[in-house]
Order: sequence, then structure tokens, then C-alpha cells
Amino acid sequence: MANLFDRIDGKIMEAKIDQGIDMLKNKSPDEISKKISKMDKDEIMQKLDELDEKRIKELNIDLDKIKKKITPEDIEKAKKIAGKDGEVIINRLLELLKQGGK
Repeated sequence: MANLFDRIDGKIMEAKIDQGIDMLKNKSPDEISKKISKMDKDEIMQKLDELDEKRIKELNIDLDKIKKKITPEDIEKAKKIAGKDGEVIINRLLELLKQGGK
């Protein structure tokens, strides 16, 4: 049963990731900044800290697929619009993506 919930959580997370990448590629920095300003940065970091290689596998998240969608330009754009804590969040995301290369 836990495996079923992990799969559901994984699908939800994957949809959110896809939505975030789509927003990064297709929305203006102002639009993204407004949306990000409403988010709790501490909660984002807590969620990112819960993710490790094992958890990513449990959730069946395809990091290689995500890496193929994100360009260096996307990462730079994300850093610029993420605000004062953005660098820490982006670096954590990059660290997670590197895990997929192992």
C-alpha cells in the first residue's frame, strides 16, 4: 500500500516539476516572481531536504528526463527571479539533479 502512495506522490511531484519547468520557459520573470513571492521558502527547503536518492527512486522521479528539459539559461533565469534565498534553493535542486547521474 505504501508503494501505491509513493507512486501517487511521485506523479503529483512530477506534475509540479513539469509545471515549474513550463512556467520557467514560458512566463516572464515578473510573472514568475509574483508567483514565487507567495511561496514559503522554508517549506520549499524542507521539501527539498526530504528528497534524497532513495526517496527519488521511491517516488519514481526520472531525473534524466528533468535534466534534458532544463537548460543553463533556465537555471540562470531561476537564480535571478528566486530572490535572496534563491541561490540556496537552486543549488539544492542542482545537487539533486546530479544524483541522477550516478
